[in-house]
Amino acid sequence: MELPVTVLDNTSLNGSSFDPYTHVFLPSAYLGAVDAPWVDGLKSWVRSGGTLIVQRGAVSWARRAGLHSTETTQSEPTTDTPERGVYANASNDRGAKALGGSIFKANADFTHPLLYGVDIQDSWMALFKNSNGALVIPDNPYASPLVYTDDPLAAGYMHPDSKETIAGHAALVVENRGRGQVILFADNPNFRAFWMGTQRLTVNAVVFGPSL
Repeated sequence: MELPVTVLDNTSLNGSSFDPYTHVFLPSAYLGAVDAPWVDGLKSWVRSGGTLIVQRGAVSWARRAGLHSTETTQSEPTTDTPERGVYANASNDRGAKALGGSIFKANADFTHPLLYGVDIQDSWMALFKNSNGALVIPDNPYASPLVYTDDPLAAGYMHPDSKETIAGHAALVVENRGRGQVILFADNPNFRAFWMGTQRLTVNAVVFGPSL
């Protein structure tokens, strides 16, 4: 598509840094303090009609910064009393809960613009996932076109505890903010550019995002 791309350094941003752009991507990376001076500029830019696309770890950061209101399942409070563990097993226990990369099933609304052109093989779509979190389904019934199934693991490994934070929750959410939109991905749909099926979602977010 030959779309021009500009890489911005968050250490040199200011309130007007986003004015020349139509879309901004927030990757899963360290983005600085949620009250950084440029964050208010980004909020204003979105409300004025910008399209903000947020991926994986940046979703929680962006919520704390006030850029959207969608919660992640990893941020939900728990009332369970944690079990005591054996220190010698700590490393193995943490490793067992890590999701290094597996294939998950998500119920898909193939009529949604973000899924335009996706090959319909079944009622669900196969997603590559390497995080234990998902997105809480919003009140808007049309804003979550991809929702993990109740039995989401299609191939690979998932710790049993992860099913609670993934199954039945959203993989993709659209939130309107003023005249703009915030598009949230629970994971990176372009991870290492090898899971081709979800790369189209990013293209659709760029092309159709402003009209959602």
